[in-house]
Amino acid sequence: MQELSNVTQVGDYTSGAFSDNIARELPNGWFCFMSIGDYRASDGKSYEGIGVKPDVLMVNTKEDILSGKDPVLEKAITLL
Repeated sequence: MQELSNVTQVGDYTSGAFSDNIARELPNGWFCFMSIGDYRASDGKSYEGIGVKPDVLMVNTKEDILSGKDPVLEKAITLL
């Protein structure tokens, strides 16, 4: 989405989990998850484990949520 000049991303960093994974059960009953993909941005950079920074970095606080407010959504609406 960052490649599109008409898009402004608002909010917090993404979690940095882009790759698909498979799960395998180990003999002791534990599960092991392994990434099976290598997804990269158009510039060739991998954001796996790092996340993507939005154009406008904002995070709702717990107080915002408890009071029924959503400043991040409100900012996005003003940018439309």
